[in-house]
Amino acid sequence: MLATRPFGTALYIRRKLSAAGVGAALILLCSCGSSANPSAAAEALRPNVCTAGITSASIRRWLENPRTSAGNASLAYTSTLSIASTLPGALTGLSGNCALENEMFSLTKDSIYPGSVTGAFEDVLEYAPGTPQFRQLNSFYAASQLRDRLNLIGVSMGSLPRIDIDAHCRVSDNAYYSPSTNSLCLGYADVSPSKRIWAADDSDVIIHEAGHAVNHALASTAILNSTGEAKAIDESIADYWALTTQGNARLSEWFLGYLGGMRDADNNNPYPASLTSESHADSKLLTQTLWRLRTGLGVADSDAIVARALTMLPQVARFGDFYLSYYDAAKLHYGAADDNDPKLTLIRQEFMNRGIHRNDAPVGIAPAASPAQDVYVIDDHTLAAQAGGNCDGVLDVGETALVLVNLSNPGAELGAGVGVLAAPPPGIVVPSGGNLAEFFRMGAGQTFVSSLPAGRTREGATIAAAFLLTGEESGPQALTFEYRPMFADPLGAPSPAGSFVVNINLNIGTSPVRSACANGALWP
Repeated sequence: MLATRPFGTALYIRRKLSAAGVGAALILLCSCGSSANPSAAAEALRPNVCTAGITSASIRRWLENPRTSAGNASLAYTSTLSIASTLPGALTGLSGNCALENEMFSLTKDSIYPGSVTGAFEDVLEYAPGTPQFRQLNSFYAASQLRDRLNLIGVSMGSLPRIDIDAHCRVSDNAYYSPSTNSLCLGYADVSPSKRIWAADDSDVIIHEAGHAVNHALASTAILNSTGEAKAIDESIADYWALTTQGNARLSEWFLGYLGGMRDADNNNPYPASLTSESHADSKLLTQTLWRLRTGLGVADSDAIVARALTMLPQVARFGDFYLSYYDAAKLHYGAADDNDPKLTLIRQEFMNRGIHRNDAPVGIAPAASPAQDVYVIDDHTLAAQAGGNCDGVLDVGETALVLVNLSNPGAELGAGVGVLAAPPPGIVVPSGGNLAEFFRMGAGQTFVSSLPAGRTREGATIAAAFLLTGEESGPQALTFEYRPMFADPLGAPSPAGSFVVNINLNIGTSPVRSACANGALWP
């Protein structure tokens, strides 16, 4: 997502390569705030002593972030943040047990400032910016804004375990939600040797990460990790929760602004031409669609439909699946049996404008012809799932390698297509999940390889489009797979073109396997 400071490793290795279990949905954000080492006097503005728990308290907080709060879009990241730029805020619905918690969130520990954790011990908790307690309370307040928005549309998260917030997590240039621990990690960025800014000072970051927790509760972690586009859906809806809560199209002028990755939902990224096979970058085009629908449908209806669509996603989800789920959720929300309802017409039009509404009917899909290479055997050790590779570009007996079929598309531009391998011959074994190939786009009159993105996401797109195969018997082997074009049209039926049967030939070699090797020339 970030051109200047990538944070985190969000390379998509799909489920067939056993990487989905990592779980953390990184936002790749930047952190902003104040001095890296606030004084002990500043930390101790109020005693951390509780004699009677309270259920509400007044605090100081940012209007979104220090820049928007100060009304200064150029506020330097090295600035000393002023309490004069803060706004009053009210924490409500606290548990009344002296801890900073409500039915959805809990902030009871802090990785970097463990001795400075504020509690709900009095009804005025007005700390100054630059203190750990201010950032803790700002984080809790922003996350609770999402709780309040969900309550407005009738979505209660109270039956789920509380989401833990770490306002000063030990991670640089990043923030993330961890499904495995049900917690938010809000990190930092060092802008100079003596100046650190914090994600906890940026409400967009906080709500985005809390939004991931909401997404994973309404759908599931498995669904939102099921494909590269599913991960982008997760990022997009997390962005949407932040944007709709704050009521503006710009995401993270402060934290992401410093890291160089601020996102703007008023931009126009078409599908599929803008796809890069990186979830944060690819999420933008869906966020832009939802942001326009928020205006057209109204805020409350839009929020409710987004939440409901998440509950209706199939087990393996892509952009087209989200569109169909969103449309069905809207029909249920409005009680509309007639597809000519103006609101449903608007939804179709917006997804059509973005390029997601489609019924691809390609012609002539086939392996690329010479001089283009038709099959790439990537038998190095880039991935843990690869075994025995000797880097000679041949699938040998005992090797588990990536096999990419370079399809040729002589027709119009295509959306995401899927290749499903038929039962292999006896000489080839397919590890679990290795029979699926996701061709994330193909340009008009191009091959898949010529349509691949440049830069650091190219490898991820290649991996997603490759089968994972193990050679067992030497000699020529014939493989067949079915290419299924993208279908996302709530009023249509799947294209008469259906799917394409693609035949390829592999010669299984006998060169000895190796425990390690590298050959970048194997990659397209």
